[in-house]
Amino acid sequence: MDLTGNTLNAMTAFTPRQSVSAIDTLHSGPDFSAWSMFREASFVVQVVMLILIAASFWSWAVIVDKIMK
Repeated sequence: MDLTGNTLNAMTAFTPRQSVSAIDTLHSGPDFSAWSMFREASFVVQVVMLILIAASFWSWAVIVDKIMK
């Protein structure tokens, strides 16, 4: 029975194979930012999103216009 071989195998099982920093761990997941989701969307979804953004601006313009009068 080889004790040195067994202890080496047991010790290497607990040593990390690759050191990963906390920042790398945070950036390794999927990107859920608004811009990346817009880029990844299909053409139809992008058009709908642009229409919704334009409608939002128009709505706020009407609201501000009503308040100013």
